[in-house]
Amino acid sequence: MAELPDEASKLTELVLKILDRINANPESAQLMDVDLSIAYQRIFEKAVLKDTIWDSEILKEANYEAKDNELRNRLTSNVAEFSAAKTYAQIKEFIDIFKSGDNNIKFSDFKRQALEINEVANVVHLRTEFNDAVASGQMAAQYARYDREKDVMPYLTYNTVGDDRVRDRHADLDGITLPIDHPFWDQNMPINGHNCRCDVSQSNDPNKVTPDSAAEAASKRAKIPMKFQNNSGKTGVAFTKEYSHLKDVDIDTLKREDYAGLKSIDEIYKKSNQTKLGDAVQFNTAWDALKKKRGHKTLDAVVLKDRNANLMLVSKKATGNSQFVHQLENTLTKPNEIWVKGNKVSHIKYFDKGILIIQSDRKAKASKFIRLDAGDTSADTYRAGAILYKR
Repeated sequence: MAELPDEASKLTELVLKILDRINANPESAQLMDVDLSIAYQRIFEKAVLKDTIWDSEILKEANYEAKDNELRNRLTSNVAEFSAAKTYAQIKEFIDIFKSGDNNIKFSDFKRQALEINEVANVVHLRTEFNDAVASGQMAAQYARYDREKDVMPYLTYNTVGDDRVRDRHADLDGITLPIDHPFWDQNMPINGHNCRCDVSQSNDPNKVTPDSAAEAASKRAKIPMKFQNNSGKTGVAFTKEYSHLKDVDIDTLKREDYAGLKSIDEIYKKSNQTKLGDAVQFNTAWDALKKKRGHKTLDAVVLKDRNANLMLVSKKATGNSQFVHQLENTLTKPNEIWVKGNKVSHIKYFDKGILIIQSDRKAKASKFIRLDAGDTSADTYRAGAILYKR
């Protein structure tokens, strides 16, 4: 199994800070913590990208349309949501312990019980979740590669490891061969359980194809749990909505003020250390210069790489002919925050004379380039959902 990244060793330290905060002010303790959520996000992002083509520099600007790029964006957004949900569930349990004693529980008892929860969440469960994310990311990359080659190799075969550890429900699927676009793979593509070791292989032999009736019968016998009925190579999802943490909280309802450790807009602008925005520029001149450097090969658009190495398509229309288009790349590569809410991803950068926000969908296609005045609290509209990055 894969080794946990360095960030995992720092989780208990972050939890201890949260416990101190709850003990100091239990009535106003926030259910989210920005540092813990981002620590989880970094762990799980490393998991879904581990040993895939997305873990290298293979994706280039010229390949924006590649399925791999969309999958990379979807997967990193999905693990940000899961990280927020895991954070919420853990802190809620801490607060419930504290309040179960009518706020009179001794801190030593509270700390002991909370650290027992932490041991389960951040040792036992974390390793399993990390392994699931690694396997889901690798299967997504594998499926994307097979999908590109389906004109020559149109069939997939389900393979177990074949040893005495193989689960019966997975053994029922062993050897089934069907076209890559068959709906069977929407529910039975590995991974099909925690620490699943199953795989698929590609072929071009129509004589090995399993009859639909036999495949359907095997699928019914296997009864893959709902949370694993997912083809990450099609959905870009490593953790489905059936995972317990994601079932317990609606991530899209979270707001900036729910996160401990995140400053308000007023607090951000009390300090005068923001990047200089510079003067407005003539749009067409700046756009042409950017297109010369990062232009899409056929569209009136540019392809830029964001802070997390995701590629984003920004059309001329999406910029709104902004006179600050020269700061477009700066906002993407050096944002102060990145948020995921619903199908939207928002890159936010605080400049001295304004706030710039680039909003895109999970396919990494920009829809808006927004400029707000410095200190404009309406920026909090975009600071909602799951936080993917904080500078």
